[in-house]
Amino acid sequence: MNYALGAQVIYSSTLYQCIQAHTSNSSWTPSSQPTLWQSQGRCSGGGGLVVSLVQGMQSTKTMTLTPTLTVTATKTVSATPTADTLVKSIIAAPNVSRNGLPIQFHINLYQPAQITISLFTVLGEEVYQTTKQGTSGDNQIVWRLRNKAENTVGTGLYICVVQVNNGIGVSAQTSKVVVLH
Repeated sequence: MNYALGAQVIYSSTLYQCIQAHTSNSSWTPSSQPTLWQSQGRCSGGGGLVVSLVQGMQSTKTMTLTPTLTVTATKTVSATPTADTLVKSIIAAPNVSRNGLPIQFHINLYQPAQITISLFTVLGEEVYQTTKQGTSGDNQIVWRLRNKAENTVGTGLYICVVQVNNGIGVSAQTSKVVVLH
């Protein structure tokens, strides 16, 4: 797989950014190659799987997805905070959108910081991104279920990456939302 400068992946619950363009090697994990990858901070989810978060990436690997949808009564997606976090909580409500209902992200910050929300398909294609200057307390960002071209997105599972940057530190957290039409 080819990685371009600036490409982002999640590996072992950590978001990494490519700092040198390269072709992957099975023994080159982001955590073992600091000359190729720079950690952007811990995030929830990811396990040992590499999830590519760049548009236009070419791959010869075949991925078979067998989605299983389990709808629960909860409407929140919260990440577990760390001691040095900038974020009190992140809530996506609803995290399962039906019939075009927009998804509202509530990002509760300890202090003012820049908030960037990026949404990706399960194959890593960036669908939507927005940036907002956040204040202490609750900050709301609404996703109207539209992609960058302002077309309605399709039914499916979307990976959400929320990055908060106060100029001193960066906090990155991931969650999932489902769109059903």
